[in-house]
Amino acid sequence: MKELTTLKRAHADDTNKSTKKLKLAIKISEKKTLFESNKKQKSEEKLKEVMKSKTDLTYKHILLQRQLTRYKSQKHKQKMGAKLSKVIIQEKNKVIKYISEVETLKLDNMKLKAKINEQQDKITTMAHQLDSMEEKESLTDLETSIRSISEERDYLHTLLQDNSELNLFDVESNRYTPQTRQCIMNLTSHNVSSENVGPVIKQVLKLADKCPNAVPSRKTVDNIIAEKIAIGQKHIGTTLIGQKNTCLYGDETRKFGKTYQTFLLSDENKNVYFLGLRDMLDKAASTTLDEKYT
Repeated sequence: MKELTTLKRAHADDTNKSTKKLKLAIKISEKKTLFESNKKQKSEEKLKEVMKSKTDLTYKHILLQRQLTRYKSQKHKQKMGAKLSKVIIQEKNKVIKYISEVETLKLDNMKLKAKINEQQDKITTMAHQLDSMEEKESLTDLETSIRSISEERDYLHTLLQDNSELNLFDVESNRYTPQTRQCIMNLTSHNVSSENVGPVIKQVLKLADKCPNAVPSRKTVDNIIAEKIAIGQKHIGTTLIGQKNTCLYGDETRKFGKTYQTFLLSDENKNVYFLGLRDMLDKAASTTLDEKYT
C-alpha cells in the first residue's frame, strides 16, 4: 500500500510538473502570439503610412511635372520672344537702310535725268548746227580720201619690207652702235663664246628677215668684253666705296696644269662681287698674300 501511495504521489507530482510546464508554454506562446500580433499591427500601420506618403509623393511629383512643363513653356516663349525681337530689329534696320538707298537712288536718277536732258539739248543744238552748215562733205570725197590713205599705207609697208638690212655698225663713227655692244655683252654673259657671237647674231636676225650690215669678229668681241670688265670694275668701285662690313675671300682652281685664284667680295646684304682672276704658284695662304701685295 505504501508503494502504491508513493507511486500515486510521484505520478501526481509528475502531472503537476507537466501541467505547470504546459501552462508555462501556453503563457509563452500567448505572449509570442500577442507580440506577433502587435508587431503585425505596427507593420500594417507603417505600411499604411508608407502608402499614404507614396500617394502624397505621386501627387507632388505630378505637381512638379506640371510646374516644370509650365516653366519650360515660359522659357521657350521668352527665348522665342527675344529671337523675334532681334529679327524684328534687324529687319527694321534693313528697311531703314533700303529706304536711304532708295532715296539716294532717287537723287541719282534725278541727276541723271537732268544730265540726259542737257545732252539732248546739246544734241538738238548740234543737229541744228549741222543742218545749218552750208558746205557738206560728200561720200565720194570721203571714199577718195580713204583710198589715197590706204595707198600711202601700202607704199610705206613696201618700203619697210624692202629695207631688210639692219645697221649694227655705224660707218660714220667707225664703230658698232651702243645697242650692238650691249647685245654682245649680254650674249657673252649668257656663256656664248667670242667666236660664236657673230654667227648667233646672224641666225637670230634671220628669224626677223633681216641682214646685218656687219658682224663683229672675235677680236672685236674680246675688246668689248674688256670694256665690259672695265665697266664692271668701275661699278664695283662706285658701289663699295662707302660700304662697311665687307668680306674678301677667294677660291683656287687648276686648269691646263696651272693654278688660278679668284678674288670675291661680299657686303652685308649678301651681294657677291667678282674682283678678278690671277695666276698662282699654289693655293697656300702665304703665296696668295705675296701675290696680292707684290
